[in-house]
Formats: sequence, structure tokens, C-alpha cells
Amino acid sequence: MTFIIGMKYNDGVVLIGDTKVLEGQTPHHTKKIVAPLQGTSVAVGSAGLTQLAKEFNIRINLQVIQRQAEYRLLNIKALKDTGIDIKEVEEGKVKDIVLPFNYNYITFLDDCAVLTKQLADVGKVYSPNPIESLVALYNGQESILYKIDCNGFKIESPYTSIGRGADLIGEYLKENYKPNMALYDAVLLGTFFIKFVEQSKFDVFKTVGLEKGKLPQIFVINKSECKEYNFSDQDKKSILKKAEKRVKTIHKEMRVFRVKNKTDSLISSTANGRII
Repeated sequence: MTFIIGMKYNDGVVLIGDTKVLEGQTPHHTKKIVAPLQGTSVAVGSAGLTQLAKEFNIRINLQVIQRQAEYRLLNIKALKDTGIDIKEVEEGKVKDIVLPFNYNYITFLDDCAVLTKQLADVGKVYSPNPIESLVALYNGQESILYKIDCNGFKIESPYTSIGRGADLIGEYLKENYKPNMALYDAVLLGTFFIKFVEQSKFDVFKTVGLEKGKLPQIFVINKSECKEYNFSDQDKKSILKKAEKRVKTIHKEMRVFRVKNKTDSLISSTANGRII
């Protein structure tokens, strides 16, 4: 199971994903967020049953290649009577010609929704919510974040999460999210969430996690870029240290809350307060 958090920050959208994969009893780490539509600011990650999430990443890449080939063929046919070579248009050698068919972020978003539902329909035999996906994109005017549920519905939101732990941190995310937060603060919040779930009793099978001493996978999507983001070593250490400190503080408050209220609930009174 994967855990990915998406947030709008002061310069775009950031996707923050755990890296742990558990196949059988052997854990390893891998990247779970991809940017298959080259030349555009679009990234996507999926979370759910391990095999379905892997299948999603493979198929969405193949889908993009296939769709781009289909659209190119349509453009070749559209230019047939003009005598213009499509290669010249693609290379910018012919001006004032706009290709009529373009595979863009809108079509990509629709394809993600269709694929998510297709895989979910297969996986519902094993789980009521077998797979979801998170898409971040720049539409020419602003960066937008979409959550796609197992029914293929697209839900736009300034912040959201999918996968193991999404229900657990819902209130925390709501209370601590700030729309104009800096990238550093957004990544710190996301790292805290992943560390919190990783060390909680909620993740019974220990399917969420990070490599020791490393940050989550961080993908930044805005007007000028769509790429994995790497902080300086100093910032990495700072984020990890602060995230671990927050986790210890919350777990301490939870223990006090359980004793005081005689409950085993994972959600303490801190769920309705700000995390400091």
C-alpha cells in the first residue's frame, strides 16, 4: 500500500509519496510518482493494492505513448491535402499552423480516471477501495490537484491524500494546511504525515515507510517545471529532524489521552488541534 499527499503551495502543487513496497515479507523502496506526459507539467501517483498500483504506473505510461501516436496519425491525415510535412510543424519550421489534434492534460486526466476505474473494478473482489490516483497539473493558468476515486470521479482540492493513512491524517491535514505555505513547509508537513503513519498502529502490516535517513519522493508541478525536487543536505536533515520530533510529540500526547480517557483510539484530542 502506498501513501501520497498532495498540496498546493505558494508556487504550484507538490506531491509527496512514501517509497516503501512490501511484496510478500520482503520490503524494498521505489519511486511511486511518475510524469509520463513529456513536455507538460503533469504528474500522477496511485495508491491501493500493490499489484494494481504497479499496473497503473505501467499502463498509464503505455497509454500516453499509444494516445500520442494516435493523435499524430490524425494530424498527418489532417495535413495530407496541405502538402505540409508534420515533422516540419513539430520542429517549428512551419509557422501559423496549429495541429488540430493534441493529447494534453485534459485528455490525460480523463485517461487516468478511466484507468483508475478499470483497475478498481478488477480489485473490488479483494477490497472495497482497491485503488485511487492523484494527479497534479498546470493548465496554463494555475497548478491544480485532482484526486480520482475508485469510481473514476475527479475531485479537485487544494490538499488531499490517498492510500494507507489518508483517513488517519484527514483532520490533521485540514487543520495544518495553509494555501500559501512555502515548499519547505509543505514537504515538512507531508514527511511528518508519512512518518506518523509509518510509526502508528494503524498501519498494521507496515506497508508505508521511507528509507532510513531519506526524504519521501517529492514532485513539484508549476508553470516552469514538472520534476522531482531535491533539497540540500542541510534542508533534508532539518526536515527529517523536525518531522521525527513532531511524531514523538503526537505519540506522547496520544498515550496521555489513552490513559486519561481509557481508550485505545489512535485519534486523540490532537486530531482537532494544530500540530506544532
